[in-house]
Amino acid sequence: MKYIIALYQSANKGKTETLWHLAQILISDKTNTVMFSTISNNPNIDFTLVIKVKGIIILIESQGDPTTNVYGRISKYYATYHVSIIFCATRTGGQTVWDVDKFASEHEFQTIWTSTYQIGDKNKHKAFNELKAKHLLEILNCI
Repeated sequence: MKYIIALYQSANKGKTETLWHLAQILISDKTNTVMFSTISNNPNIDFTLVIKVKGIIILIESQGDPTTNVYGRISKYYATYHVSIIFCATRTGGQTVWDVDKFASEHEFQTIWTSTYQIGDKNKHKAFNELKAKHLLEILNCI
């Protein structure tokens, strides 16, 4: 079974940072193999990561703004790397959501929709994004 886990939320709500923390967890496991990466040390800069985890190819695509062609980007990495699991960022509606739905339908992916945690205390924002990343990792254990 193939899955796309779409992390949806409005602008500047921690999607990229959350996916960055997930990527760091996966990269830190030396049994995993990075196949392609544009990740930087800055958790707020959009990135792409393709990584093999226990023989399964995973794509993390953090750029989920409406004009960024989510469909085209995930399609490209799917075709190039034969990805089975995709984590991607989207907005709460509109083009990015349509892109995920279209891709999932065309390529027979099951979609799991989830969102970042919202907390008013900016001092705790990073901790909650790290926690959400761990919860996303737990999804891998369930699928």
